[in-house]
Amino acid sequence: MKHNIRHPKHIELFKKLTDKGKYVFTPRETVALLGISYQNALAFLNRLVIQGLIFRIRGKKAGAKYSVKPISPSDQNHFWGNWYLLAREYISPQPYYISHYSAMSLHNMTAQPINTVFVSTAARPGDKKTGDVKMKLIYCQEKNIHWGIISYWLNKQEKIQLSDLQRTLLDILERPDLAGGITEIVRGIWLVKGKINWDQMMIYLQKKKKGAVYKRLGYITELLKLSPPENAQKHLSKMAPSFKGYVRLDPTLDSEGPFVKKWGLRINVNPQELIRATHS
Repeated sequence: MKHNIRHPKHIELFKKLTDKGKYVFTPRETVALLGISYQNALAFLNRLVIQGLIFRIRGKKAGAKYSVKPISPSDQNHFWGNWYLLAREYISPQPYYISHYSAMSLHNMTAQPINTVFVSTAARPGDKKTGDVKMKLIYCQEKNIHWGIISYWLNKQEKIQLSDLQRTLLDILERPDLAGGITEIVRGIWLVKGKINWDQMMIYLQKKKKGAVYKRLGYITELLKLSPPENAQKHLSKMAPSFKGYVRLDPTLDSEGPFVKKWGLRINVNPQELIRATHS
């Protein structure tokens, strides 16, 4: 809903938040910034929510968190680069990390516009929305949330939890449907091929213990001639066939195409198309 009414206090609040580099705020912070009572702050924020000038990220009253909507296009460019921060605030205090397609974007593995924040968390999975921010919450056992994660700084004040490059690769190879499909993944791997820490990758593979990941990674490594260290190459070749059965190279596509026994894969994407994707 579009509103043209701008409350002077709203403009003052937005300016003070921006000056402080804050993108999320609480009723108590509103009291401190505007010099009004707590009850007046709650009433004021409720009016702004109704008018569409701010939105409530989550919670009510004392536990509520809010975010200001940008006033101008220049504000929007400055402010909405922090969808990830809003996702963090929505999920906290649950452990989480930004993952899959969103992690690909932050690791410069894709140039595709992504209008959803992908978040792995032990909280209930599903599609969520807070304000204009769409989130896909992906269930991850809590014991697996704390490895392969880095702190990623959005600005000088705010940081998020993000899967590192190796963990990102394993996550998207396990769930290509959460990363634009195998062609997008192959293109992304090609872009970061010189940055992969293969020793770390081998450690993570043993933590993840997913046959489909071994199979897809081994095949793609061979197809793109990535030439990982010999120990990594041997490990992939040994482990991939140890997991019984065949899996589709791209689980988002139909079960068709030839079987490759070495990797335990059904190749349901033209390999030449995958190679061409690395040049596009």
